[in-house]
Amino acid sequence: MNETAIQIIKLDRTHYEQIKPIIKNSWGSEKIISCGKIHYLDKLPGLIALKGSKIVGFLIYRIENKECEIMALNSLIEKIGIGTLLLKKLEKVIKSLEYETMRVATTNDNTTALQFYQKKGFKINRININAMEKA
Repeated sequence: MNETAIQIIKLDRTHYEQIKPIIKNSWGSEKIISCGKIHYLDKLPGLIALKGSKIVGFLIYRIENKECEIMALNSLIEKIGIGTLLLKKLEKVIKSLEYETMRVATTNDNTTALQFYQKKGFKINRININAMEKA
């Protein structure tokens, strides 16, 4: 697939309804717990990756205290640059808001995500022991 054929746009309600089954299948719920708080993905802003009219990826984020946290990132076709395109677009969004901090939380067994984010320049800055059990 050609990266130039992929369009990144703002996630809207119609798109959210289309990705809802993917979210439930990938994460088991539309709720994500981060920093001890429950966040509802359908209430958060996001980006959608389209090839023509077909959804090929999405990124949902939240902004709090001038910090952006990636809540969900999903490439429906892996290893062709969809995740990278979504991250680049999010970087532009947060820079336009004059924010600089972007972070993501993932489980330590999600090695694919850990490798992807480290390759994109993210650093591991904290490990929360038993965080899933506490959540």
